[in-house]
Amino acid sequence: MPWLAAQTPTYVFVSKQLEVCQGSGLSAILCDMPNIGKTFTAKAYVKQHKHAVYVDCSQVKTKLKLIRYIAKEFGVTSNGRYSDVYEDLVAYLRTIDTPLVILDEAGDLQYEAFLELKALWNATERCCAWYMMGADGLKEKINRAIEGKKVGYTEMLSRYGDSYSKVTPDDAQEREKFLKAQAAIVAKINAPDGADIAKIVHSTRRRLAARIYRNRKAKEDAGMITKIEMQAMDAVIGIHREMRKANEIDWEKRRYEIAKEILPHLVNENKTLAIQHGIYCSKKEIASIAVEYADLLIQELKGGNHETEESVQPR
Repeated sequence: MPWLAAQTPTYVFVSKQLEVCQGSGLSAILCDMPNIGKTFTAKAYVKQHKHAVYVDCSQVKTKLKLIRYIAKEFGVTSNGRYSDVYEDLVAYLRTIDTPLVILDEAGDLQYEAFLELKALWNATERCCAWYMMGADGLKEKINRAIEGKKVGYTEMLSRYGDSYSKVTPDDAQEREKFLKAQAAIVAKINAPDGADIAKIVHSTRRRLAARIYRNRKAKEDAGMITKIEMQAMDAVIGIHREMRKANEIDWEKRRYEIAKEILPHLVNENKTLAIQHGIYCSKKEIASIAVEYADLLIQELKGGNHETEESVQPR
């Protein structure tokens, strides 16, 4: 079952930025921590708006793959000579109303692909909006390239507003509150009816704190991931697990309920057989038959192996 779109601060912020960019032909860059809903929001936006396409740059890192993929998403012929594909794409983007290209995981793009995006922006200025998204690594990559005077990066950043957008607060404590609030909003509309949202979020946070405490020094020493990033990723995983747990069937309880439902019918049938045919089963035998029928039904519900009819006949 797909997750429902929750109106989290990230969802509202990114959606509004995409809407403004597409409506005005402007471009922007969003650099923020992972697993806060950037990708989910971008994909949801594309489904709801014409002439908007989503690109996972981690899957099309090279110049050729990137441009051909964008062309294909817009319905432009992506086969043939690369120069023809590029020219056809530019012509199409300059023709349609307010096109938007969302470049997720943009930090994964190779240098030649970045330069080609700059050229494509120049060719479609004010005709097409571009929106880059990535984690802090994208910001560091661009800034490092600019500091090293690598050709093209300064110009490209200026074309994307000369700044980096961000959703999460800078203060660590405020950021933690932000993540917790987002988790609660997502859980509220996606959790099963009757689920204790506060318990789900609280349970997630308690496990989170213990895990971070155990691993913090190793992670920080390795420079692999920040504490807050760990919290964000584990929060999403934890909520998903809690929701899945809440949806799991208690088969033992279901077995008891089925046997309890069947038992009165078997008792009545036993009385009828005793009166009409003199055949009588003991209470223990009747209870055993009820349990056997319950087990058979549970097995069917689980998709297990079929038993023969004889296996559930009265002994």
